Amino acid sequence: MSKDPALRTPARLLALALGVCVLSPAIAQETGSRQTRDFVQSLAQSDTFEILAAQSALAQSSDRDVRGFAQMMITDHTAMDRLLSDSAAKAGLAPPVKAIGADQALLLNGLGGLTGPEFDKTYLQQQALAHRSALAEAQTYAASGDNAVMRSVAKTAAQAISAHVAMVEPVLGKAAAR
Repeated sequence: MSKDPALRTPARLLALALGVCVLSPAIAQETGSRQTRDFVQSLAQSDTFEILAAQSALAQSSDRDVRGFAQMMITDHTAMDRLLSDSAAKAGLAPPVKAIGADQALLLNGLGGLTGPEFDKTYLQQQALAHRSALAEAQTYAASGDNAVMRSVAKTAAQAISAHVAMVEPVLGKAAAR
């Protein structure tokens, strides 16, 4: 039995164990530097936004090019999200929260009432903007991030996002011309 009187009763032991369990998630969330945690969460939010916006495009658009781009976004960002989660675990980081930011929620809500060519144009404009922003973040972390595993993820993400930027531009050009 413990010599510490605070740990002698089963109720106190249970309270201590529960306290450790309650604090463990908070402690786990603080692993990694602020820079790394911010990058991981930002990339996760970007992936989630891209997937949700693409699902909306598949439901709303009848344009073959828009639908093809949207399907690619779902496939590629689902794969990137898996890579991010697996790499975060490998690096000893807490898994990223599957959520979107407030700005991203506003963009998604903005798509809600649109149809036809107006939907297509707005969706593609949002995609171009979101991908350029995500590309800048991925390139910055790839160049100066403090976690080697996450720098590798950032390099992979930057390559994929750069390809998405190149793909969205001509589709947006067609949609804007309609």
